[in-house]
Amino acid sequence: MITKIEVYFALPVELTSGEMQTIDHIANEAARRTETPEIVHWAAGCGSKPHYSERDSAFLGKPVEDGAPESGEPTFDNEVFYVETFARDRYPTEPFKPYKKSKTDADRFCELLEAIDTRCMAADGPVTPTLSEATTDEMRRLYVFADRIRKSSK
Repeated sequence: MITKIEVYFALPVELTSGEMQTIDHIANEAARRTETPEIVHWAAGCGSKPHYSERDSAFLGKPVEDGAPESGEPTFDNEVFYVETFARDRYPTEPFKPYKKSKTDADRFCELLEAIDTRCMAADGPVTPTLSEATTDEMRRLYVFADRIRKSSK
């Protein structure tokens, strides 16, 4: 089981806001899959990597880093983008919703095609040409999904 992901860049890179959000989303998706009716798990602590004092590390239940001061405010390493997950017991009144993978553009594309095809079959039976029965908005959405799928597969 994976407990940590580290990436070292050979040269300094600048992450865009969108890239940081994607990393956070991936961490949240992975954490969410491990939730149970008893435990809540989510990504938190997203940003520059914190370095804690010995006392703070002990209080937070984290290992003490080499060279950490005995006490004091945390410092932050702006050269490291850091994401940490937290878990806690679920409150008795807090509902449990089993993890459900979010839909991809390919899923939405297929669902839209199936909806158009089903409507055509209901209208005239299996001989109706599906594309001529699609609305302008449905055709526009098909092209948007197809373009996203093409770009993401490169």
